[in-house]
Amino acid sequence: MGLFTSIIVGLLAGMAASWLMKTDHEWYIDILIGIAGSILAGLITSLLLGTNLVTGFNLTTLLVSVGGAVLLLLLFNKLIGKSNNLAEQSETNIAQMVNSLPTDKRTPFILQINSEKKDPTVALLLALFLGGIGAHKFYLGKTGAGILYLLFCWTFVPALIALFEAFTISKTVAQYNDAKAQEIFRMYNQ
Repeated sequence: MGLFTSIIVGLLAGMAASWLMKTDHEWYIDILIGIAGSILAGLITSLLLGTNLVTGFNLTTLLVSVGGAVLLLLLFNKLIGKSNNLAEQSETNIAQMVNSLPTDKRTPFILQINSEKKDPTVALLLALFLGGIGAHKFYLGKTGAGILYLLFCWTFVPALIALFEAFTISKTVAQYNDAKAQEIFRMYNQ
């Protein structure tokens, strides 16, 4: 199946999977996950069955692609659910810091922390789709690790590592946000 057909089938699979699962995130996320799920489902069925079921624009291709998109959306929702819980805990910690500051320092603290904290959903998408070149590492300020990923991207090892890191990226982002908040809090609490 050609790249253009894969994208069209993935787009349809993402929209169908989103409708089936009644997701509540942005439409473009569903489409990106649908495209990835379509390609992944084609690879998995080829490996497991020894024949390629994804051969063009037909019903079998669409069903396999929707199945892959649904599985990927389930995984994505699980990861996002975990990241939302960690983000809520991080927000609670930040709120406690704000309340312990003098009134005149609260607004500048909030403005600075909001400009520097990272979004777990963005980090997850970067790890899943651009992790092989270290985009999630650059996003989280780990430039050295990002350069290593970029240097070795041709081996596909960074892509595999990034796939595993996607499962823990929400914790990494929460730790990053907490560390930034502590650093800014010390600056304002002198």
